[in-house]
Amino acid sequence: KAGLIKVAKSAQAAAEAATEILSKRYEIPSLLVERGVEIARELYLSVTANPPEGTFLILASSEGGVEIEELAKSRPEAIKRVVVDPFRGLQSYQSRGLAYDLGLTGASAKSFAGVCTRLFTLFREHDAELAEINPLFVTPEGELIAGDAKLIIDDNSLFRQASYSI
Repeated sequence: KAGLIKVAKSAQAAAEAATEILSKRYEIPSLLVERGVEIARELYLSVTANPPEGTFLILASSEGGVEIEELAKSRPEAIKRVVVDPFRGLQSYQSRGLAYDLGLTGASAKSFAGVCTRLFTLFREHDAELAEINPLFVTPEGELIAGDAKLIIDDNSLFRQASYSI
């Protein structure tokens, strides 16, 4: 949203993009340069708490890279939901079913189920309020790559999370 992600086709273009990004008014402690990938699809995947029901909720959409809040308002049917019991945890059939609901098959479906499981584990282990990958790229070969991710830790749990400083 802030214009800090740039696509460069050469080393010279990457250097120019880095110079432009570093000249912005934002304090940027480091710069990450990644290889470019061809993108066939963009997905959305998140895990959040569902306090009224006492469960967790996994949200996924085959329309990643967009404002999920806007998509929820305009086309709520485009967002798939999986309710996860906190005592049983995410079951493998749930993550596989979600992959199939998004139109993934074969190795891509298996890979997505793995990403879903690992994101849920990360969410639980770090007392998160939200764990989100948006977009989750699918390459033409079916490889999954997290384009951007967000993890929001519950402030009330920071005493249990020694790796985070206040």
